[in-house]
Order: sequence, then C-alpha cells, then structure tokens
Amino acid sequence: MAGVSEKAAIAKGQAFSSSLKNSLMMNLVSEWNFEGPTMAGSNAVSSDVLDTWGNGDGNIESYGGNYPVVRSGKDCLSGKCLEFSGSGGSVMITDSLINSITNKLTISFWVWFDVDLSWGPGLVWKGGYNYVVGHEGGGISFRAWNSSGTASTSTIAASKIPLNKWHNIVASFDGSSRIYLNAVGESVGVSVGTIRDQAGNLYIGRRGDYSDNYFFNGKIDEVKLYNESIPSFRIEENYYSSLNKLLAKNGIDSNEFNQRITELKFNSANNE
Repeated sequence: MAGVSEKAAIAKGQAFSSSLKNSLMMNLVSEWNFEGPTMAGSNAVSSDVLDTWGNGDGNIESYGGNYPVVRSGKDCLSGKCLEFSGSGGSVMITDSLINSITNKLTISFWVWFDVDLSWGPGLVWKGGYNYVVGHEGGGISFRAWNSSGTASTSTIAASKIPLNKWHNIVASFDGSSRIYLNAVGESVGVSVGTIRDQAGNLYIGRRGDYSDNYFFNGKIDEVKLYNESIPSFRIEENYYSSLNKLLAKNGIDSNEFNQRITELKFNSANNE
C-alpha cells in the first residue's frame, strides 16, 4: 500500500508540474535544464547548456583544465544536472543573449552543496554588478544593485542549509530583494528602486570574476529566469512539484518527502 500511495503522489505531482509551468510561462524568460547529449560522468559541452525556453544558449568555460561534469539519475533533480568542482569550470551566457530585466525579477534553481559554505563562490551571477546569488558570510545571499551602486541584500543562514541534500533557492526582486529556501521566505532587503542595466555576461557556477576562489563546488539543476516577481504561493507550488520529481527518481525517500511536505504546510500556514 505504501508503494501504491507513493506512485499516486508521483502521478499527481507530474500532472501538477505541467499545469504549473503553463501558468508561469508568460513570465518565463530562460531556463537551463542541462538535458544535453553528453553521457553522465563526462565533461559538459555547450550543447548541454542550451536555453530550452529563450535565446540564452550557454557556453562551457574551463579554467585550469576543469569543466562542469554531467550527472544523471538520482544524482539530479530531473534527467541531468551539472556538478562543479570548485576549482574552475562554469556556464557563461553572453550578455547580448539575455533580456534586460530591471523592474521585476525571479531566479529559481536547485542546488546541492558538497562542502561547507564560505565567502565568495557564485551560483548565478549577472556580471556588471547587476544581480548575484552566491555564498557570502558563511551563508547564501541575493544582491541586486541599482544604477547608483546601492545593493538590496537578502540572506539565508548557513545553519539552515544542510550539506548533501537538494535545496530550492528562489531570489525575487520587485524593488527590494527577497530570498527563499525550500519555499520559505528567509529575508527581505531594502528598497533600491530598479536593477541597474550594465553590460555583463550571466554565469552559472561562479561569480563574474576570474579568481579561482569564486567557483562553486556542488551540483546545480533547473535554473529558471523570470521577468516577474513570482508570488510566494507559486514558489510553494514549484517546490511541491519538484519534490515529486525527486521522489519519482529516488532522489529522496518517502520519509523525507513527507517530512518536507509537512514543513511546507506548516510554514505556509504560519506565513513564513
């Protein structure tokens, strides 16, 4: 009976995920799911980092002979994902291919941390100091700068992010920055008006600096960029549908699935 219930939950989640994507597609600008041709365990190539929604096809960058590595199966949220070594290797999307977003923005992705969080490495970075989600001060921060160089900063404490688990991070901006961990709002930054529109490439897996200290160590999957500040109930729905993906491919067991759903219900009821 436990197996039957689990399959029913998976089927329900898959149908819900499809309807949810349809409801958000008007505001979706780009998505990188890393579902390319490369076999798991091999170095990623540019055809693994295509934009499956918009025009922002990526390129693989290597430093010191290091590349992101393709993973698959239960190692990922969906079909495939990228693992970064922390010592060189990232995804770069040329500035001209990314739509300028200044008023409202949401960045959503799933991440797996292999090592303790430390200052520096970026997860998603728009060069030119436009916006960044990355490690800072022992946790994760989302910063969005205005044209005067003033940043709105929101943060997640490292103590809330256990290693060797998949986590959903959502960074949202509507004049102020907001950051969510597993659909729970963690912090809100000061109001800065609009995001600066300064030339700079978009990077996944590092900051837009060339120092080896700024490369990410861990896995990233399902990066999505929206030109809207997605409301919290939609963030919760996205998180729920993705948990079903993890359950379906044994990325989490039924006990962890039920625990996360219980936490989600509790936080939603308490408006956290």
